[in-house]
Amino acid sequence: MSNALAPARTLLRSVLGASAQQCRRCLSQAATAKHIRPATAPSPLQAARNQFAMQKRTKVYKSIAEQKSRYRSGPFSWKAGVLFVATAGGLMWYFEFEKERMQRKRIADATKGVGKPKVGGPFELIDQNGNAFTSEDMKGRYALVYFGFSHCPDICPDELDKMARMLDLVEEKRPGSILPIFVTCDPARDTPPVLKEYLAEFHPKFIGLTGTYDEIKAMCKKYRVYFSTPQHVKAGQDYLVDHSIYFYLMDPEGDFVEALGRQHSPSAGAKLMLDHMNDWSGASPSSSPPSTAPLTLTIRSPEPAMKASICALGGASVRATSRLRVPATSRLRVPAASTAALVTQSLLRTQSRWASNAAFRRHRDINGSSSGLPSLSRSQQPVAALRPRWLSALSAQASSTTAVPPSFAFAFDIDGVLLHVAKPIPGAREALEHLQDNNIPFILLTNGGGKHEHDRVRDLSDKLGVQLTVDNFVQSHTPFQELVRAGPDSLSDKTVLVTGSNAQKCREIAEQYGFRSVVTPADILTAHPEIWPFEPLMEEVYRATARPLPRPLHGPGVADADALTIDAMFVFNDPRDWALDVQLILDLLLSRRGILGTYSDRNGDASLPNAGWQQDGQPPLILSNSDLLWSTGYHQPRLGQGAFQEAVAAVWAKVTGGTPLRRTAFGKPSPETYRYAERVLNEHRAALLARQGRQAEASTPLRTVYMVGDNPESDIRGANEYRSKQGTNWESVLVRTGVWQADRGESAYPPTAIVDDVKAAVAWALAREQYIIDGSMGALC
Repeated sequence: MSNALAPARTLLRSVLGASAQQCRRCLSQAATAKHIRPATAPSPLQAARNQFAMQKRTKVYKSIAEQKSRYRSGPFSWKAGVLFVATAGGLMWYFEFEKERMQRKRIADATKGVGKPKVGGPFELIDQNGNAFTSEDMKGRYALVYFGFSHCPDICPDELDKMARMLDLVEEKRPGSILPIFVTCDPARDTPPVLKEYLAEFHPKFIGLTGTYDEIKAMCKKYRVYFSTPQHVKAGQDYLVDHSIYFYLMDPEGDFVEALGRQHSPSAGAKLMLDHMNDWSGASPSSSPPSTAPLTLTIRSPEPAMKASICALGGASVRATSRLRVPATSRLRVPAASTAALVTQSLLRTQSRWASNAAFRRHRDINGSSSGLPSLSRSQQPVAALRPRWLSALSAQASSTTAVPPSFAFAFDIDGVLLHVAKPIPGAREALEHLQDNNIPFILLTNGGGKHEHDRVRDLSDKLGVQLTVDNFVQSHTPFQELVRAGPDSLSDKTVLVTGSNAQKCREIAEQYGFRSVVTPADILTAHPEIWPFEPLMEEVYRATARPLPRPLHGPGVADADALTIDAMFVFNDPRDWALDVQLILDLLLSRRGILGTYSDRNGDASLPNAGWQQDGQPPLILSNSDLLWSTGYHQPRLGQGAFQEAVAAVWAKVTGGTPLRRTAFGKPSPETYRYAERVLNEHRAALLARQGRQAEASTPLRTVYMVGDNPESDIRGANEYRSKQGTNWESVLVRTGVWQADRGESAYPPTAIVDDVKAAVAWALAREQYIIDGSMGALC
């Protein structure tokens, strides 16, 4: 069988050999015979190269297990895997971050209406210190606004605790970037003193705002806050207050950004606020006025340091601002929209005129401190540059390098010194601005009244053209606030009678001070017309302003404990209806323990002190000032509250057989008023020094205070007779622009100096102190 197959095997070998030869030929570069190269041995160099390449491509494995592992894993190593995972994670994080950012941007854009925010808007309220606070004061920083009330039993305390924690978390990352604002929904009870005490328990940086019922209601409406507080409530009456529970985040332009609800934890809320702050970039280019690109000025002087003062020219001239030291070569950044003149002398003055020709006002930050530099009003500023960095830096440098603070200060009367009726006396604005610009403390000390301090300060700022604050303002009834402070003698929960030129307005002021139960003559006359059986002089006014009495008058069937009891009587300013007011005051001075409608059996008892008069717990009579005369638009002085006081005393003396009337009179020349004014002045001075980083110097008492007034009987007499417990010397300066007239003879209270006006008074005092900054008052700018 094998021999039979032998020919077949031979044939197969020949066929396979021919096929292999043909395959080798096909592997050459061409199929034709002319392209077939003869096989030659490689050169030694080529052989070495081939050997090296073979060694380079060949991987040597330590073991068979390693070689098998390599075959199983393939070319994908662990390093490539880590890189892939990191790249994928980074892309996912980026897309999620961009998604959140765009979502926040859509929310912020959606909350802005066309030309007017859907939430928020202008408002004017007062803070817990009695200072005016408006929507403009919120601009330049983020604001977190919460609406509540101090008598809230549970929700508000919890939310304010949460607000405090959010504020602390934000402050850690972005110090000073947010304003925490609490707006009361219960203005009847939440007066500035109440808010100040309440908010101090949560955080020292909280700003509490209150106002009238209508002002609060209007703000709640603008912020879309549910508001259900009743308007007319009686003292001690219980009522419900409902409000929304949201934190409203407002951006530095005053626009609403987002509402934070109870679902946000403090950490989540803080993170959300910080994210919005990081995203915010100011107004869009289309909403900004013309170019605000900075212009760099290089100042060179042969002196090692030079004093610089920047002034501005616009609708009105702004006087010299805070002085600062500039190194020998320094750069100041000022808006490019202004033109500047550079004087290379020891005193440099840069004058600017803004292209818009807008009126200037002094720039002030939200806590009332003066930056010492002029700026456009908020409505005319570039929205994205509400407080440029160069302004903050320059202000900080100015405040930290000012010369040694003065050891003297000023106290100014208003009527007849700064104003004549409603018009500024020439030189008044320049004098006040000069003191402000050079951080010389002063207060306004007036016997006027009838308005709340923040209203009066706002009016004065408008009339004088100088930005003023209530922290250095004292009017005749300002010390009344001290009588509601906590203590055994506090009158906050007592019933008091108030009167004045507008008794209803005086009642509102008293309630803002913290008095909770206030009665006016209109209330009594409306409830019991028989108490004054004559035709009322102001019947329509009485009917419109009268409130129900908290208790009925004493009479048949009304026990002493249930009858109306007056614990104190206040005269806030000059009454209008003298007859009615004198009658009610006399009734209470003769009463038994202030129960209106009773008569004390101790009256006229010779065995008692003062013959028994005012010896049976009668309410004290407290008057805000004793000015007999004051300066008005008429060419001769007119009667003031002092005349009303003398009328009451005369009637009392006639009724009691000549017994002197015991009463307390604040206002100038009362030592109590000067003592109170000195305390306010020292607090104001301490605040000025703190803003300059010189808190330690506030412990040194003032050496001299210059009282500038127009009335010898009040201004001059009070300064001459006051003896400071701190050793401060009060000097009196009499001006010729008010009550005093030289042709009426010499006063019984001679002043230290007599000058023409307030500007001359300041110049005289500065010269006396050898503190003339620019050589004279006429060279302010």
